[in-house]
Amino acid sequence: MKKSILVVCAGVLIGISVIVSGLFMWFYLNNDYTTKINQLQDEKSQLKSEKQEALNQITSITSSSNVFEAKTNLFVKNMRDGFSDIIVSSKNEGYAESNYDLASSNYQASYYDTAKSYADSANSYYGYASGSCDLAEGHFKQAVINAPSENLKHLASLYVNYSEYDSQINSEMHQANEYFASACNYYSLGDYVTGGSEISQMTIHIDEHDRLVPLFNAVLANIEAWS
Repeated sequence: MKKSILVVCAGVLIGISVIVSGLFMWFYLNNDYTTKINQLQDEKSQLKSEKQEALNQITSITSSSNVFEAKTNLFVKNMRDGFSDIIVSSKNEGYAESNYDLASSNYQASYYDTAKSYADSANSYYGYASGSCDLAEGHFKQAVINAPSENLKHLASLYVNYSEYDSQINSEMHQANEYFASACNYYSLGDYVTGGSEISQMTIHIDEHDRLVPLFNAVLANIEAWS
């Protein structure tokens, strides 16, 4: 009887061992399978992350490219608008110089009424020229902000200086011709004392004009050197 029980117990133990071994094998295989699944999922997540990173980089590059293109377009527009105002200024300055020359020649000939008329005209044109330079300066300052490179920013800065000096030069001549016209008026009335005083005030602005011209020419030379 005891022998039979031992045999049964042995058989049960063997069965249990087989079952346990099977369970261990199943657990091992299942655990290995789970590990592989997790690895695959990790790899998939990594690939997805890398793909998203690549997409983000592409988006960033595209965005940067769009910003660069937009700034470049604005820079070109700012410079073009500035040049347009400079052209208008140059035309008005040309008219002003012609009228100033005529005012001077008539003044020398003692035709004071005629000289006053030309001086008034020169005064107006120099004022228009100065105003156009101020507009140009505003456009060039915007160009400095929108410049897509340091080299182009430097060029825009030179044109800021150019238009600033040009505005000041024309402004000085604008004021000079105000006094010139006033002097001619007093001379035509026979008031040479007041007329002479007005000429003295005119001379102050002429001298300032002459001081600014070399500074303007230096900026112009720098622009030509950049080109």
